[in-house]
Amino acid sequence: MLQQAPFELRLQEAVGPHPLDGGVIVFAFTGPVIGVMSASGGGSGAGNVNPYWMQTQQALEARRLHVTLRALPGTPERTEVTATCDVRPGVRRNVRVSQWLGGGLGAGTGAFAGGVLASSAVVASVAAVGAVAVGLAAAGASLWVYRLAYPGMMRKAQREIHGALEAVAAAVQSEVVFGALPGPGRQRRIDPDGGAGGAY
Repeated sequence: MLQQAPFELRLQEAVGPHPLDGGVIVFAFTGPVIGVMSASGGGSGAGNVNPYWMQTQQALEARRLHVTLRALPGTPERTEVTATCDVRPGVRRNVRVSQWLGGGLGAGTGAFAGGVLASSAVVASVAAVGAVAVGLAAAGASLWVYRLAYPGMMRKAQREIHGALEAVAAAVQSEVVFGALPGPGRQRRIDPDGGAGGAY
């Protein structure tokens, strides 16, 4: 199910014992990681981006989804499915980008402030201090904005993953009722924010 549209994950490997005995099924996200702004704005490679995983893959830059299964004690007909992904590499890269952007913005703002303040040789030293202060403030503001945006990105990514798991649960229920899983033909687009689109 996760390998079909709109999720289009690629089964990469199974780690450890049988999945029902504690093993982990590893799925890889398909398509390039080009960032939310490039993917949303039609940048280079945007046509190969899966829009369903916009936050998980493009914003947080997760590369893999790890799925574990656990039979619930006392109810052998029920299985708990857990999906996790490692977003730490994306955090490090996003922080570096924020620092770079903050540094560029800070340097530009600082230079502008220095130019404004250094209207005479007498205030040249004051201008240098002012430029550094403004530059540091701009760099700090960039990281502050990223820290504010990060929890929202995490919540959206959780909704994407939760939506995928709900689709798996619905497919399993369909097999129980109708005797077959939904095929890769007419699929309904699943909106991570809770809606459902038309059929493919």
